[in-house]
Amino acid sequence: MAVTLDTVGVPSRDVQDAAYFVSVLTRRPALRLEGAPEKQRRIGLCHTYEWPAADENTRTALATAANLMADAGADVREISLSEPFSRLAEAQALIIDIEAARSTAFELLNHRDKVSKKFLERTDAGAAYTVDEYDAARALVMTCQGDLDDEMKGLSVLVCPSAPGTAPKGLDATGDPVFNRIWTTLGTPCVTVPGLTGLNGLPVGIQIVGRVMDDPRTLSAAAWIQDVLAQNFSA
Repeated sequence: MAVTLDTVGVPSRDVQDAAYFVSVLTRRPALRLEGAPEKQRRIGLCHTYEWPAADENTRTALATAANLMADAGADVREISLSEPFSRLAEAQALIIDIEAARSTAFELLNHRDKVSKKFLERTDAGAAYTVDEYDAARALVMTCQGDLDDEMKGLSVLVCPSAPGTAPKGLDATGDPVFNRIWTTLGTPCVTVPGLTGLNGLPVGIQIVGRVMDDPRTLSAAAWIQDVLAQNFSA
């Protein structure tokens, strides 16, 4: 749907299985996790500029995870991303609307009556954007990609919210992707780790984010964090 944003993700029982699955899909055996995961020394706690969208479940889960990681020996430091990152979610929305309008042009022209109202609203908005607006959004993405290493200096990974809260009721939607937008746009490796629960008893995850092309370290850190959560919340 969006050529610069579409990303393959894998669901699995645990991080080790996800790493194995991805290693096969990408023909990169080095991604497989063998043995106990390495203890993480320096982790950045990053609320991101989308933090206002987080409900009490996510806010509590992130704070709990930070305390548990620190108790397990990690140096957990709260970090704030620089100003350009505050505009990434808006840029992502613009890019996906434009690219969706392009990739579904045949359906929109020939079968418009069969396309959902919600999708039409987004693609009509995308068709109305100018090339200059698209280029500016893509330029912002490239700027932030180049800045990410400095933002993460001295850290192995970032721990961020993965969703505004627990899963929504019903099967009509998977929920608001607000906390995934900027990382998908930047092309960073991301792993959502379960293990915590919200006030309603449903699962709420945290998101482990690494540098671009730093998948092995991101997976290893996610596996260690999952173990930390499991040790504290095992039945």
